[in-house]
Amino acid sequence: MCAMCPLVLAFLTKAATQRKFHVIVAERAPKYDGHPVAKALCTAGIETTLIQDSAVFPIMSRVNKVIVGTETVVTNGGIETFVGAASLASPPKFYSVPLYVCTPTYKFSLMGCEEISHQTTTSIIPEGTKFWPSVNTALTQLDYVPPENVTGFITNNRGTAPSYVYRQLSELYRPTSCDL
Repeated sequence: MCAMCPLVLAFLTKAATQRKFHVIVAERAPKYDGHPVAKALCTAGIETTLIQDSAVFPIMSRVNKVIVGTETVVTNGGIETFVGAASLASPPKFYSVPLYVCTPTYKFSLMGCEEISHQTTTSIIPEGTKFWPSVNTALTQLDYVPPENVTGFITNNRGTAPSYVYRQLSELYRPTSCDL
């Protein structure tokens, strides 16, 4: 199972040159970002199934691993990533399916999980849409997935466990830059 990220797409495409596997892609409503991913994977010759977001939990018992990308890896090993990732990360934990995060090391951040800003957007609401004055819209831009839902990170240097992120940060940053 995978979610849209150019790095994840490149990772799967490269892996497909050495072995055969089947990828299940969630469509990620309301923007349907999963559709171009499924098309790209099919074009690369990878067997692909596109499913509704609501079908993630029922199908998880047949999944071997989940691979997602991220915007930021925070100091505790959690990730800040696409909207819907928090609900995508719960079924793997329930079914004991590993969830891997494919990310370059430059996305490892000194930011703590308490510092994550929950910015909102209205980019998915069609222009000209009128709401009642009493209706407020709050659509988040990113989701936070806690480290207990993440099995490991696949980076450009090596694989890293969420509990090892602090050590990775101490190697990436000067001691004066952070207090780990």
